[in-house]
Amino acid sequence: MDPDITIEAQDIVRAYMTVLEHQYRTNDSFPMPVSTLPYPKPIIKRSLQTTVVSLSATGQLTSELREVFEIAYTSLADYLDDELVRVMREYSAAMSDLDSDGRIGREKTSTAAWGRIAETSSLVARIAQASAEEADTLRTEFHSFQLQAAAPASPGT
Repeated sequence: MDPDITIEAQDIVRAYMTVLEHQYRTNDSFPMPVSTLPYPKPIIKRSLQTTVVSLSATGQLTSELREVFEIAYTSLADYLDDELVRVMREYSAAMSDLDSDGRIGREKTSTAAWGRIAETSSLVARIAQASAEEADTLRTEFHSFQLQAAAPASPGT
């Protein structure tokens, strides 16, 4: 599949949107493993760009569609390396274990959940920060190429 060929890009986007919709509908927890994507992230990104530019050029990019594509593009930041997702989920499970533990705070410090949180909290914070930064970058990228696609062509171009 070639993300620069409009019809193929639209097929890639459709496959990605199906995965994204399923994960939202089933309330799967994010982040998700990158292995759950139907294509590599760079292929999906390029396909979304091709699709947005194509729809914009033909006057079919409504504000509602633009918003859906922006969310989809930015949501790529929620797909991380499988090992990072495992760490995030183990941390979340440990937090849930601590939350459901009826003992007072000091008594919880000897639990496996407490140890897991203490061991991974710094890494989890860095993963979350990197994911948030990627989402910001993706949002900026989307706005940039979407605005370029929407701008009327200059005379002589």
